[in-house]
Formats: sequence, C-alpha cells, structure tokens
Amino acid sequence: MRMKLDHVTDALDVLFELDTAAPDAAMSRHVPQVYDEVGVDWRRHTQRIT
Repeated sequence: MRMKLDHVTDALDVLFELDTAAPDAAMSRHVPQVYDEVGVDWRRHTQRIT
C-alpha cells in the first residue's frame, strides 16, 4: 500500500506543480490560528517546506 500512496502523492505533486508553487500565505496564517485556538502545537503536525 505504501508504494501506491507514494505514487498517488507524486502524481498530485506533479499535477499541482508543487515543486514550483509559492507558499500559500493565507494558509500559513490560518493553520497556526486554528491550532492555537484549540491549544494544539501545530508545529508537531506539519512539515517545513524548504
């Protein structure tokens, strides 16, 4: 199952051109706000994109 999921993930990355997409500024503000409201450390549940 892992290989199939990786294949789907890779295909979606290509489809949405994630390797060249700029960070989503609105989402980067929304996620911390929502997690902070419920007292969850959002950094533990996200991956930094470099």
